[in-house]
Amino acid sequence: MIVIKVAEGKTELEEVFRLRHLVCKIQDGKFPDVNFTGGMINDEFDLDEKHTIILVAYKNGKPIGTIRCVEDFNNRLPLADGYNIDALRRSRGYKSPLFAVGWLAVDENYRRSKGLLANLFRFLAALAIEQRGCKDAVATINHVIMPLVSRLGFKKIADKFWSKSIGNWIVPMYATEEDFAEVLFEETLPPELTLFAESPERRIYNQGEILCSEGELGNTAFFIKRGSVSVLKRQDQTDYRIAVLGSGNLVGEMALYGDKTRRSATIKANIETVAMVLEREKLFKTLDDPKKALMLLNILMDRICQLDSHIASHREVGIYDAGDDTISVPQKLLVQSRRIREMNERLTAVEAGGKIGKDIIKFLVTLYHEKMWDDYLVDDSQEIHSASWIALQIGATKQELSPFIAQLLKAGVIKEEEGGEITVLDVERLKDFVFEIEI
Repeated sequence: MIVIKVAEGKTELEEVFRLRHLVCKIQDGKFPDVNFTGGMINDEFDLDEKHTIILVAYKNGKPIGTIRCVEDFNNRLPLADGYNIDALRRSRGYKSPLFAVGWLAVDENYRRSKGLLANLFRFLAALAIEQRGCKDAVATINHVIMPLVSRLGFKKIADKFWSKSIGNWIVPMYATEEDFAEVLFEETLPPELTLFAESPERRIYNQGEILCSEGELGNTAFFIKRGSVSVLKRQDQTDYRIAVLGSGNLVGEMALYGDKTRRSATIKANIETVAMVLEREKLFKTLDDPKKALMLLNILMDRICQLDSHIASHREVGIYDAGDDTISVPQKLLVQSRRIREMNERLTAVEAGGKIGKDIIKFLVTLYHEKMWDDYLVDDSQEIHSASWIALQIGATKQELSPFIAQLLKAGVIKEEEGGEITVLDVERLKDFVFEIEI
């Protein structure tokens, strides 16, 4: 598991400054003529909490990556060798402040860590856009990572130049909120969960990692931003899967209710899964507002009703989904008929802008833009991005996805390779694709 946090307080900030020094000065050999005091790299922008966001990523408690963005204040932005952005200021067309993204530093021993770089950028963009009103950003970056930054929506706006202080070629780049939104697809918080925007932390779980375990004391809730999880209930020494939840779902929120609440189920990542994490203590600090308190109460009551309904439906059939358990023919028919009915309801909903059709388009567009960071990050897992894998990514089943995949294949928008890999052929048509539903 990788934890990404907003760097707050003296200890975390000093960890960031030392990590910058390790990566930039020692590992990458930058700033050849500069001696930094105390083995730390920092500047005056780092201590301006009102206009600066600094993220730090940890693996097993060790800081392994960091990135920063700074809001324009009094026409002051941290850009390599004071790059002149007067022309950009005049042409950008936004009244909101311009932001500068920089100080990306990842320990060379963790640069191949799956999901680290993308999620540092995603979290930073979400905080800047949702909390600071960011509409656009500029970056003066190491020319070596220009292909990577291009995949995040940034476009080159001037020729590269030599930075004597850094000891490297620098490329000026620029992106708007619309550019970010296209390539950093994430499930946004629904209105009833806006209080979870107070979360200063995200966690990246690898396939098979446990978010929380049944029976343990809990004080955190998780909002799934990307990926999917299985909800497991243990009975007679067997773990039964009672639900699969994809992005946009809240799990574990009952732990926010009391000091001695034990987890009612185990939550396990099906694939790489990114979750916002909210602790009870931090949440309660936001509940002085009666509207937010009522919002939380409504969330808890809704989940209780959902669980009651779910348990009742399983008792009616007399089974839990344990994967390959043997059940009687009448039970199978009942289960299948319910699944068919639910699938038809989902497919019909697509015509009115339902969730599953939108999710597959958004995810495939993201996959196209991320495919594959190959010039910077090698995927050791050699994952095949098949229909089944995509279904898990959006919290659906392969059967539910099949009609959508079939239409996209027939239209020539995507293709399926011999090994099952799904490849986007025409991303512009994909963005505007409308599914046809036959009932």
